[in-house]
Amino acid sequence: MRVKEVLKILEKIAPLKLTEGYDAKNGIQIEEPDVNVKCILTCLDVTPTTVKMAIEHGCQIVISHHQPIIIPLRTVFKSDWYGEIVSLALKHDITIYSIHTAYDSVKEGLNDYVGKLIGLENMHPLQHHNGDPTSPHGMGRIGVLKETLPLDDFAKQVKEKLSASTLKIVGNGEKLIQKVAIGTGNGLALIDDVLKSDVDVYVTGDVQYHDMRKMVQNNMAMIAVEHDDTEKFFSKSIREKLERKLPYLQFVEFNDKFYHVLD
Repeated sequence: MRVKEVLKILEKIAPLKLTEGYDAKNGIQIEEPDVNVKCILTCLDVTPTTVKMAIEHGCQIVISHHQPIIIPLRTVFKSDWYGEIVSLALKHDITIYSIHTAYDSVKEGLNDYVGKLIGLENMHPLQHHNGDPTSPHGMGRIGVLKETLPLDDFAKQVKEKLSASTLKIVGNGEKLIQKVAIGTGNGLALIDDVLKSDVDVYVTGDVQYHDMRKMVQNNMAMIAVEHDDTEKFFSKSIREKLERKLPYLQFVEFNDKFYHVLD
């Protein structure tokens, strides 16, 4: 199977038309369309280490959640981060394809995957795609827990299921939680939608001090983890979808966590 055929399958899994207008280009970042594919690497971020891992495993495609090229490159130097990614990929005929907000938005994409992990059922978009209330796609999700839990107990469940490195809680720890909103990655753009809803708590990442204060002022509970502690599941989620469609290919998951947290 050629690269261009795999990319057609990816487009069906997460149509690029679902990309949010503010997002950098989803889809092809670097392409070698006629290469025969034997191995695919899935990841959250593309770093030089990620590309080297793809080379080591003989992969022809790297599929990432975050785009390696956010701002168009004006120059390429092998000695810098972006230049090394580009030069290594081109030298070894590796295609890099990124699905960011398109995969956040699509039904059964990242928000649904993470929502199920933390115990949510009967999910629907928090913010419907293009404002169409009939669309099954959109940013964030609202779902319900099977059983009502105190906020602190639900937060412990979230931390365990996400293997979260850090976790902050806004709200009374004894508040009963059943209806939950989730926004993977940086969910701050969805806060106003959360406050207009009737959910009991919002689970998201990349939360700053003043964002937490806004939730307190509006009597809304929040559970905040690191950005990547919700999005790191992209590599597994997309791999599982592709394995079902392409069982004869080899897959490698690799997430290059480039920071650490002290206990």
